[in-house]
Amino acid sequence: MTCAEAVQAYALRSLGIGERLLPRADISLCEQAVLIGSGMIWNVYFGILALASGFFFAVALAMAKNTRPAG
Repeated sequence: MTCAEAVQAYALRSLGIGERLLPRADISLCEQAVLIGSGMIWNVYFGILALASGFFFAVALAMAKNTRPAG
């Protein structure tokens, strides 16, 4: 399997797109890198989600602390 075929088959495997089974024998370095990169997609997704929610929570907290009482 060439590197381009490995990317087509396994690049979005963790999202449910592409081959469902792992290669059984003779895994090349390119296939290993593609499979590891595919698994890292979820880490990137949750990292962006954590940064965005943390930013909006911090802004909301700062705005809430800055409001003055109506009295």
